[in-house]
Amino acid sequence: MRNFEPDYYERLHVGRDADSDEIRSAFRRQAKESHPDKSHGTDDDFVKVRRAYEVLSDEALREEYNRYLDLLIGQDSFIEIKPTVRDLYDDMVGYLKQITGFRNRSEFELVLKREYKDKDKIVRIGIPLEMVCRNCFGTGGTFFGDCPVCRGKGKHEYQEDVDLFIPAGSAGGEEMKLTFSGQEVRLRLRFR
Repeated sequence: MRNFEPDYYERLHVGRDADSDEIRSAFRRQAKESHPDKSHGTDDDFVKVRRAYEVLSDEALREEYNRYLDLLIGQDSFIEIKPTVRDLYDDMVGYLKQITGFRNRSEFELVLKREYKDKDKIVRIGIPLEMVCRNCFGTGGTFFGDCPVCRGKGKHEYQEDVDLFIPAGSAGGEEMKLTFSGQEVRLRLRFR
């Protein structure tokens, strides 16, 4: 659930157009009803009424609170679920990958000389990867047409150079799984 300030106007039973005298008399009335020494109210009820009065009786706080309420107009803010930043990121990246045809997994065949088969070898290879365009956020366009950075593709292709260890005795057809920037790359070894 979203953390939000309660409706202070509702707590004091006044409208948003109430003047300072109306707010003061409404506070006195509600304070009497909710004060733990004078009625069956709880400390918590009284504190909430007092907090509403503190905000609505101070012009600067009331103005800020009204701006906050204006932002919530048109939303069911008291039932709104607040997603985490991670949820928003995952949703956005998933959507962008879907609309741009972004590869989450790539498969390649690595062809090596036969002499590499019988001894340990470190081979430098370039892995082609993709990255969502930061200029257009993967949409391929801006307000003015195609994105000038990715030229309408919504992604950038780049190469990651990797030193890959091939152990002696590796057989053709073996698969290696590597992960770069959230992209899974599968390499299938083949010797010629």
